[in-house]
Amino acid sequence: MVVIRPERPVDREAIYALHTTSFPSRAEAQLVDALRARGRLSASLVAEVEGVVVGHIAFSPVTTASRAGGARLAPVAVSEAQRRRGIGAELVCAGLEACRAAGFGWVAMLGEPRCYARLGFRPASEVGLSDEYGGGLAFQVLELVRGALPVGAGQVPVRPGEPLASAATQGRSRLPAPPHSSAAGRPTCRHVDLTLDNGRPARVTDPLGPRP
Repeated sequence: MVVIRPERPVDREAIYALHTTSFPSRAEAQLVDALRARGRLSASLVAEVEGVVVGHIAFSPVTTASRAGGARLAPVAVSEAQRRRGIGAELVCAGLEACRAAGFGWVAMLGEPRCYARLGFRPASEVGLSDEYGGGLAFQVLELVRGALPVGAGQVPVRPGEPLASAATQGRSRLPAPPHSSAAGRPTCRHVDLTLDNGRPARVTDPLGPRP
């Protein structure tokens, strides 16, 4: 059984190791540590299987050139042995709902368009947003609250010392495999409850991906 929950202090070493083994460099692992140290992890969730952390996703605040605030998804990773089970999609869906509960109206990220389109993301260029990495179609956004997406707001800058992701991976968040989808092309989800780090309960979505 896969359990999605907020990270705990005891998870930090496992989260660092997970990102280090999932990406070509330590940049993503160091990014998570830096965001945590600055109090800028808006949502940090882990996927746990039989008490072992096998996945992690992080969200942090980001603003557009016009100062419209949203959240950014970076990074996300799942251990190699647990890929192709829908765990990556579970983390993304749960993280999006945690961001909505925290008051964010939209999320931006760099990642594989084919995978993230299944979760509701679309190219940011369609709404007049861009990124400083020149990510093209890989730079995507998702509106969490109707009308919150800052259409035509220009570049979504990254604050000094807080790169969206490493140059080695071109800032792309890694979703190991496309999730199991419904006929409408979206993940099939059910609702579960969790408690965020601030102690407030939140309802999140948990995609029912394929299980062995």
